[in-house]
Amino acid sequence: MMPLLILLSVIGLVTIFYNMYVEYKVKQDPSYRSLCDFTEHIACTRTITSRWERALFGIPNSLVGIGYYFLFILLAFAGKLQLAFYLALITSSLFLLVTVLIKRTEKIICTICALQWFIMIVQAIIIYVHP
Repeated sequence: MMPLLILLSVIGLVTIFYNMYVEYKVKQDPSYRSLCDFTEHIACTRTITSRWERALFGIPNSLVGIGYYFLFILLAFAGKLQLAFYLALITSSLFLLVTVLIKRTEKIICTICALQWFIMIVQAIIIYVHP
């Protein structure tokens, strides 16, 4: 179970770092389009440049995600799976809220955001099923 939880965290971190890369590229070139821009309404780039990118107290969502994954890994290695479970539930709820707000107000779906939410929920389910 532990290797799977860590693997999911690493996948999450890789996608978060890609999100940061896209944010950097968009600031350099506003016409830049990322690999996760599939259509006008399924697009990471539009999300990253939206007002929801800093939804939690002005902190970039990518930094919240990085903090989550590092804390999750530390808790998992320390054997604090119950705390990791609650962390996953609370953070995934916040990410889901942001994802829903983006969908409702901007009329777009962010694939990276959806992937982050999915990873966090899967981590919580794994801990719940295998405490």
